[in-house]
Amino acid sequence: MTNQMIVFMKRCELMDAGIIGTTGRSVTIETEEGTKVLEEPEEIFTVLEWNKKGFQVIKGETHIAECVIWKKDKGGRNAENPEESEEETENTRQRNSRNGRRRKNNGFYLGKAYFFKASQVKPKE
Repeated sequence: MTNQMIVFMKRCELMDAGIIGTTGRSVTIETEEGTKVLEEPEEIFTVLEWNKKGFQVIKGETHIAECVIWKKDKGGRNAENPEESEEETENTRQRNSRNGRRRKNNGFYLGKAYFFKASQVKPKE
């Protein structure tokens, strides 16, 4: 499953729970039962994504959601050497587990990400 799919599913959960609103647009989704038209949930982004868009999270705001997404490994073990990741030590495994990280896959790993909605950010100063 891609990050886009993971985040969209989380957005739908948040909208159903009344935590976020809608964009006012409709989205057509193909399911096993056929085609469905849904209201598009409000966008949510991580701090890094909001920063790239020219916004910053308002001081004191806490995330509205957290979920596990694919993240690119920026260091540590060598992604070109799969044996190295297979030989992960117990300490590393425990540390990664505490940080929400899971096993790497071709230079990526599953890790926790924290999401904020538009009402929790302001334009960068």
